Amino acid sequence: MSTVASQPRSTIKGGSIYLGGTGMLTWLLHRISGIAVVYFLTLHIFEALQLFGGPAAYNEATEAYKQLWFRPFEMALVLAVVYHALNGLRVWMFDAYPQTTKHHRTVFKIGVAIFALISLAVAVVMLRPLFGRSLAEIFEVKSTGALVYALAIALPVGLPVLYIAWRGSGLASGPMLVSQSSSRPAPVKNGFERFMWQFMRLSGLIMVVLVFFHLTIMHFTNDIEQITGQFVADRFAATPFWIIIDLAILVLAWFHGLNGLRIVLMDYIKRSGTRRLVFGAIGLFGLVWFGAGAAVLFYVQQNAAAMLK
Repeated sequence: MSTVASQPRSTIKGGSIYLGGTGMLTWLLHRISGIAVVYFLTLHIFEALQLFGGPAAYNEATEAYKQLWFRPFEMALVLAVVYHALNGLRVWMFDAYPQTTKHHRTVFKIGVAIFALISLAVAVVMLRPLFGRSLAEIFEVKSTGALVYALAIALPVGLPVLYIAWRGSGLASGPMLVSQSSSRPAPVKNGFERFMWQFMRLSGLIMVVLVFFHLTIMHFTNDIEQITGQFVADRFAATPFWIIIDLAILVLAWFHGLNGLRIVLMDYIKRSGTRRLVFGAIGLFGLVWFGAGAAVLFYVQQNAAAMLK
C-alpha cells in the first residue's frame, strides 16, 4: 500500500529525489512494468482480433514486430514481463513467509542477478537478427503502416510510465506517491479487496509458468518472423489443447492487469465520483475486450483447418 511523503529524504543539486531504498525502487519499477504490460496486452488482443479477417489481416497488424528497428522495443516489452514476474515472486515470498523480509537486501541482489542473466539471454536471442547488419538495413522503414503502429505501441505507454516515474521518484513538486515495500498488506475488512489481493498473488504464480511458456514459444523457439496468421492457425489445428492455455493466460493476465491498473489509479484519483466514472469505464472496457479476446480464440479453434487452405 502506498504512502505519501510530503518532503524528500534527501535533496541533491538540480533537483530532489526520494531515497527509499530497494523497497521503493522495486515498487516503482513494478508499477511501471505493470502499466507497460497491460497496454501491450490490450494491443495483443487487438492484433488477435484481426484473425476474424483471416491470416493475412493478422500478418498486416503484426508487421511492425517484424521490422529490424522494432526489435529493441519488442525486447523491452519482454523484459518488462520478466521483471514484473520476478518481482511478483519476491512479493509473494515476503507475503507467504514474512520472516524472509529480514533478508530483503540479499533477495534484492539475487533478483537483480537473475534479471541480468535473463536479460542477457533475451538480448542475444531477440537481437540476433541485428548482428552483422548495417545501420541502413536496421533502420530501413519497409512499411509506413508498421511505423505508425509502432508509434501507437511506444508513445501511449511511454506517457503514463514517465508520469508514474516522475510522481514516484520525488522529482515532482508537491506530495510524492511512494512505498517502502512492493507488497500491499492484505485487507481485513473489505471482502472484495481481500479477494482481489489473493487473486493477484495466485494468478501471478500461475502466470509465471504460463506466460514464460508462451514467451518461449513465441519469441525464443520461433523467431518473430515465423509468427504469422498461418502459424497461429496451424498451432490450433495441430493441438486443440492450445485454446485452454491461451484462454487461461487471457483470463489471468487480463484481470490481473486490470486490477493492478485499478490499484495504481486509486493513488492518483482521490475524488469518489471521478473514481466511479473511471473504474466503471475500465470495467466495461475490460469485460468487452475480454469477451472479444475469448471469442477470437474459439473462432480460430473452430476454423483453423479452413484458415490453412
